[in-house]
Amino acid sequence: MTRTPLTIFLALSAIACEGDKDDSLLHATCDNLDDRGLDDRMDDLVTNNADVLDLDGHCLEATFNQISGAAWSARFAPKTDEGESPNYHIQLFFLPPEESTQLEAFTPNDLMAAQCVSVPEGSFCGHVDNNAEDPGVDDVDYRILGGFIDMSITDQTEAWTRFEGPFEWALGTIDVAQQPFAPNSPSVRLEGTLRLTVDR
Repeated sequence: MTRTPLTIFLALSAIACEGDKDDSLLHATCDNLDDRGLDDRMDDLVTNNADVLDLDGHCLEATFNQISGAAWSARFAPKTDEGESPNYHIQLFFLPPEESTQLEAFTPNDLMAAQCVSVPEGSFCGHVDNNAEDPGVDDVDYRILGGFIDMSITDQTEAWTRFEGPFEWALGTIDVAQQPFAPNSPSVRLEGTLRLTVDR
């Protein structure tokens, strides 16, 4: 297997976890989603760079989960008070697989394009948007440059499919001074668990 800088980055940044998770140690954001009965979410989010994303066991709810162009799109964000915008969100685009599989990260030709609706089969595209200065605009502050999502089918009907599985990503900023735009070296690793129901 060829080791790319992204795979080396992910490997060197990996955190080993052992033992069963103690529900009493759930982050308050996860308790909140449980109390509200929200099943479409990202759980147990952890980063290795708190200056970029300060996540340590947090959970995010799916605030958008539907078809977008030729792809399925899901947006995840922290809970906010009514009328307020979240300070960040994570946006994903993918083609829902017909069976359990692992999706690999795909980077579009236009690295700054927030809408990644032409994602190839077997892959996903995504970004993190820091909404601190521009809450009304969906833009790419950190592009997912490498990694995977394990899309395991846990339940299915004629109307929908339930996916759950861990993910691990390398995120980085984009150098807009170059033409065409070029990714900078990954500056943060993000890992967690995706739980999402997708219409068939």
